[in-house]
Amino acid sequence: MRNFLLLRAVHGGLAFAAVLLTMPLAGCSDGVPLHPVQGVVVWSDGEPVRELVGGGVSLRLIGQAERTTTPYGEIQADGTFSLRSPGFGDGVQEGNYSAIVMPVIKIDPLGPPPVPIMDRRFQDHRKSDLEVVVEPGDNQITLEVERAKSR
Repeated sequence: MRNFLLLRAVHGGLAFAAVLLTMPLAGCSDGVPLHPVQGVVVWSDGEPVRELVGGGVSLRLIGQAERTTTPYGEIQADGTFSLRSPGFGDGVQEGNYSAIVMPVIKIDPLGPPPVPIMDRRFQDHRKSDLEVVVEPGDNQITLEVERAKSR
């Protein structure tokens, strides 16, 4: 009897694990299409933001602050990025979004605080004036940011 209960517990645990593993896949088939979004982040003078390599671009659907999936893309050496919706795949659902740009901040615990490269308002959805409209089909966007005033 004890071996039966152990086998039953293992079988039940495997079934539970299988359900957990397939849950993220269920989000992919919810019928909401994702549209490719590629772009570039540039300074106000039009130059790509090479200093922000490794940072990111993140979108938030306007009017839905509690949204759980936030499209995100890493900034490449030439300032370009491609957006992905975690849990859903490459691309973004159609809609109007606010955008933020997040630099990589390297902190030396023994040194002075890092000097900001970019105006910090572009790191906050409430202050950033960056907006993106995602439509069906391929979307090419340019996000223009300003250098920090202290530079």
